[in-house]
Amino acid sequence: MFKTENAVLEMLRRSMVWIFLLAALLGAIVVRVHFIGAISHDMEVFLLPWYDEIVQGGGFTALYDHSGNYNFLYMLLLFFATRLPLPAIAAIKLFSFVGDALLALAAALIVAQLLPQSRYKKLFPPLTFVAVLLLPSVVLNSAYWGQCDALYTACLLFAVYFLLRSKWIFAFVMVGLALCFKLQAVFFLPALLLLYVSKRKFSILHFLVPPAMLFLSGAPEIIANQDLLAPFRVYTGQALSGDGAYVNYHNLSAIFPDTNQASFITPLMVLTILVFLGMLALVMLRRLHFSGDGILLLAAWSVMTCVVLLPKMHERYAFAGELLLLLWFAVRPSVRRGIPALTFYLIGLMACCRFLLGDIWPPQSIWLALLNIACWVYVTWLLVKAGAKQPRPQPTVAGAAQTPYN
Repeated sequence: MFKTENAVLEMLRRSMVWIFLLAALLGAIVVRVHFIGAISHDMEVFLLPWYDEIVQGGGFTALYDHSGNYNFLYMLLLFFATRLPLPAIAAIKLFSFVGDALLALAAALIVAQLLPQSRYKKLFPPLTFVAVLLLPSVVLNSAYWGQCDALYTACLLFAVYFLLRSKWIFAFVMVGLALCFKLQAVFFLPALLLLYVSKRKFSILHFLVPPAMLFLSGAPEIIANQDLLAPFRVYTGQALSGDGAYVNYHNLSAIFPDTNQASFITPLMVLTILVFLGMLALVMLRRLHFSGDGILLLAAWSVMTCVVLLPKMHERYAFAGELLLLLWFAVRPSVRRGIPALTFYLIGLMACCRFLLGDIWPPQSIWLALLNIACWVYVTWLLVKAGAKQPRPQPTVAGAAQTPYN
């Protein structure tokens, strides 16, 4: 072998990991381009008609009185999509792809923040970035479905990143931005409340930021329609729509019979509230404290509790919880973490595949629901155990000198 060949091969050997990551990144792009022409039910029934309504209604002014049941901020993105020199489907999905990139970036930042020092620490954030882009649920949600769950979930992951760095106001701003995109961002709020009583590092007034941002995001609608509650009516309409408790996600509602499911909606909501109150009492009485990847687990548990217990949960609503739990597993891989993270993820993925690809398995699988509930119970136990191990910091008094605590 010539010296030049040997030098080239040695250079390739040293760069092979980065070459692989680049190839994987290109693969993520190719897969999205491949699916860009796919028209899902949501695209055909909702997104494309909203797009056409904006075009036919004169552009921006059509946003003041649109028929969509998404909030103003997403409808504004649709307006920008109508201005792109692209086919309607490609223009709509382009913003979903941007959400994917932001989601992957937020995940990489969290991993960089939480990983212990090692010789491979610089490698794991870019690996996380590419891995998130290649997750089947992420690809299906944006490229095939045309949905925007990556946008609000990216905001929630950025919120977690700022919580890890004790940047409280930035965390609440990101939660507020997530709420401007999707109602499901409220699933994150119980985690913030539990952190409030646990850490005692930020004010209760911080909780005014998310609704204030939602209100401000709907200012054009408020002015045009002279309705102060316009930004909130979209979400109340979503929450009140539908009669059944089970909506394709394998949770507690799936174990109830098809007949008279509406009668279970209120009890399930009461149960969810009681579970959160019980955890709140446990945190206060046992002085549980969450820091580091415990914050990640707390955020995942908060979303998980909502989607497992609440009625009317669609298959996409677990999206944020799945990503949070997978990241919690990724920062410190172990069998104990991997089993609930992968189980919860695969159950959600199966529900999404059934909705997108047809009746692959029974729609209301009691066994999958029971497995999901068992997974949630196990994660709850892990959360309490993690909180009990952490030393509790001294509360921060307003005006006193503060030191960062992670």
